Amino acid sequence: MKKADPLRAEIDLVRVERDPLSAEVDLLRVEIDPPGPELDPLRVEVDLLRVEADRLSAEVDPLRTASVLLVAVNYAPEQGGFAPRSTAMARDLAAIAEQVVVFTGAPASARSAFSRIPTQTRRDVEHDRGVRVVRHQHHLPSQPNRPAGLSGMPGLAGLSGLGGLSGLSRARYERSFLRAVLRSPLRNAPDVVIGVLPSVGAAVAAARIAHRCRVPLILVVQDLAASLTWDGGLVGAAVARGQAEALREATRVVLIGAGLRTPVVALGVDRARIDVLADWSLTLPERPEPTAARARIGVAADDFVVLHIGNIGFGQDVPTLVRAARRIARRFGSPIAQHLRLVLVGEGSQRESLETAAADLPDVRFLNPVSAGEYPGLLAAADALVVTELPGCPDRTLPSRLETYLRAGRPVVAAINPDGDADRLLRSVPAAAMIVPPGDSGALAMALIRLRDDEHELAGLRAGAGDYADAAISGGGTGRGMRDVVRTVLTNPR
Repeated sequence: MKKADPLRAEIDLVRVERDPLSAEVDLLRVEIDPPGPELDPLRVEVDLLRVEADRLSAEVDPLRTASVLLVAVNYAPEQGGFAPRSTAMARDLAAIAEQVVVFTGAPASARSAFSRIPTQTRRDVEHDRGVRVVRHQHHLPSQPNRPAGLSGMPGLAGLSGLGGLSGLSRARYERSFLRAVLRSPLRNAPDVVIGVLPSVGAAVAAARIAHRCRVPLILVVQDLAASLTWDGGLVGAAVARGQAEALREATRVVLIGAGLRTPVVALGVDRARIDVLADWSLTLPERPEPTAARARIGVAADDFVVLHIGNIGFGQDVPTLVRAARRIARRFGSPIAQHLRLVLVGEGSQRESLETAAADLPDVRFLNPVSAGEYPGLLAAADALVVTELPGCPDRTLPSRLETYLRAGRPVVAAINPDGDADRLLRSVPAAAMIVPPGDSGALAMALIRLRDDEHELAGLRAGAGDYADAAISGGGTGRGMRDVVRTVLTNPR
């Protein structure tokens, strides 16, 4: 602090004594012109109303003041598997909630998921659009092996390319993530905990944290970890038990697709505690222009583009699609059937072997997963979207993906199991889809050629898909569904 100058102070006193009129004028000026403008009564009233509205809004919407903890093994920048749904959920909640924290694993694409994380890094913190992301080191298997029981149940085949792991490798992967999350300190207790299945490690960790903090637990089921996928035995039994106990403990269970309801209820979950939501990560607010979308994926404007999007693992039966492409090439030569292009977008444990198998088919292309922002453009580039299921193994998450395809206004060619949820959905909109038996590469090949050659039928399917899309868009989106579930457990924990 500066010392006062005694000489200056004395001069100021003399000035006041010699010019008392000036000092008096200054005092009058203060009285006549008080500091600051006069208060506008109307503005004061508006401000008070605004403060009261904010207070009431916080009371009405408990999410505004809530702290949410999400436990999910996959998160952005991963684009395959279930990462887009977990990422979209966290970002959407962060737009309203006071705080959203995500406990997740190390970022890794499906192809690099079998490399090991440096031992120097135990956890890392970053920020993503209002979300505090805490990444944990955990075991990542070095070699995928096909599980012995896969033919009986698809189970974990969709989890970011890890579906081909043996039971012991998968158990080590899940257990290491579980331990890492439980050792992670909480800066403050959350108001609600959300866990994401099919990662049993994430579900059990979420359940334990919720129990420890005495807060509601929401489990989001994107698929189930079937015990057969874990080679059975003690490992499979332990996984099935942990999964069932976590689900039964949950305050609410959110299913991505109605096809999961029956198996979840069979695990002892009360139907009254189940919510079924559409896939919020794949909403399509607009339909991009197809020509530009095609240019971005390297196909010509006059090509007939057949697009397969999603995980390329054991559970998706993508080999049948590649075999169908080979049948077409043998019958019509290459290029396949005069500019028919098959584009497979995704990652997974089977991609490398399928790329090798299709190396001599120049019109079969593999592309890496795209971001959520690029997804609508990818769908717009397709003339037809194709899905495949293993014979006898319905994909419980497929109906949600099919709804997204139909909303894009694109026809669907489906090699799916009869009487499954996907089959029932597509038969409810027969004007938008062609259905062939699963595993039948010949029938699939002929369906694709027929659709390419029959402009009248193609136009009819496009119109049917377009009608479905228009109805879905006019009916509103489902983006608020997860927010409403969180609000429900905050106001009614049990």
